Amino acid sequence: MLFRSTYQKNSQYQSGAVPDVGGLMLSTLDQRFGLSETHIFGPSMLNEFRLGYVRDNYASVQQGLGTNYASQAGIAGLDQTSIAYPGFPGMAISGYTSLDPSSFRPLARRENKYEITDNITRTKGAHTLKAGVDIRWMGNAIINGAWSRGNYQFTGTYTSNAFADFLLGYPYQAQRTFPRNEFGQFFREQQFFFQDDWKVASRLTLNFGLRYDLNHAPTSLNNMFASIDPAAN
Repeated sequence: MLFRSTYQKNSQYQSGAVPDVGGLMLSTLDQRFGLSETHIFGPSMLNEFRLGYVRDNYASVQQGLGTNYASQAGIAGLDQTSIAYPGFPGMAISGYTSLDPSSFRPLARRENKYEITDNITRTKGAHTLKAGVDIRWMGNAIINGAWSRGNYQFTGTYTSNAFADFLLGYPYQAQRTFPRNEFGQFFREQQFFFQDDWKVASRLTLNFGLRYDLNHAPTSLNNMFASIDPAAN
């Protein structure tokens, strides 16, 4: 019997182009567990069993999270969307270094995977028979801040100078969205096989096999999937 486990945690800071704006703190956490057992039932029969689990976590958090700079600057229209993740809005000024909106931050994603496999091998005369099953469950969950703090583009449309438009507070385009609720997918797979290696002669072996894969349709986390039935209008 063999058991193994790994744990890895990393963090990294990525600075932005402008002080106090655009920096990102990136962090990952990876965990893996595995259990395997090989059992010999006799001179002609062998069983191999494996159990595995993988968990991956990723997070990206922007600089300035927690302070509502938009409200402090008197920018209206972001009161509701920026409540959950207050921070810097985005200011794209043509010809100048922009204030990074850190769009879709904070971003958090976790993934889980479970796997069970079992293979049995038996030798009988000139035949080596093998059968097995592989069962897997996989899922992920994601949240992000979208454009909740707003994003503004200044192009010089009104004054012929993008920075002048910025100083006057006249954006060519502005957008905002609410943060994304937690969403994700869950998958299930079952795989079965049977194989026969028939040694017909010392220089000839025939391989026969049958395999069946059952891949279920994914299901959504928190019932957030939707589809359209055109026939039902």
